[in-house]
Amino acid sequence: MLIEMEVLKADPFLGFLIFGGLAYAVVLILVLIYYIFKGFLR
Repeated sequence: MLIEMEVLKADPFLGFLIFGGLAYAVVLILVLIYYIFKGFLR
């Protein structure tokens, strides 16, 4: 966690890109899981 904070302090834009990318990936995975379960439950 300390490393991430140092990156954010050093380069806010890079930290924002990394954080945004992780959040976007998590959302995509959740949507995929939702559709897979929806398909199985039919």
